[in-house]
Amino acid sequence: MERKLATIDRTILESAFTYNARDHRAYLDITSGQVIAVHGELLKDAALLCRLAADPGRFVRIDPVPPAEQHRWMNEFTESIQEPALRERLTRALDGAGAFRRFKDVLRTEAPARRRWYLLRSTLVCAYIDAWLQARGLTGPRPDAPAVAAAPELAAPELAARGDLRQLARERLERLSDDGLRLAIAYLRYRL
Repeated sequence: MERKLATIDRTILESAFTYNARDHRAYLDITSGQVIAVHGELLKDAALLCRLAADPGRFVRIDPVPPAEQHRWMNEFTESIQEPALRERLTRALDGAGAFRRFKDVLRTEAPARRRWYLLRSTLVCAYIDAWLQARGLTGPRPDAPAVAAAPELAAPELAARGDLRQLARERLERLSDDGLRLAIAYLRYRL
């Protein structure tokens, strides 16, 4: 039997599926559609962990997309790059330990390729999430497009002024639940 979730914060869910820190766990509350992030000191909170474990039908653990799968996505993206010099730099970045950081570092200086990568990655993560939900008999509202495409001011070739982007980030952070805000902070620490 399929269970329809009325709401799911897809942005936070996408973050939970892409955040692979050792001291981090995330759970989907299938009654509310909220993502509950547990990391750092919260991993030592026995009461919280007992509450999550006591109702496994309600709280479903989110295991992030395996690094090997994300690495495969980066390789496929790299193969799609038309510019030989950039393709070579990305290929070298993907070789060996530290590949994720080096890949991001290369893309940091290549704005069009970086936007393309994050749009592709968001699309792939959304497909992964949909398959994950379906495997658990869950459905939820689907985004019309990946998170990057849903924010035209971020995806447009002409990026908004730095102050505009900071204001947009502040507005979006203000709308997050406490759990969502904790996850966003943890994710930003990972990204920086």
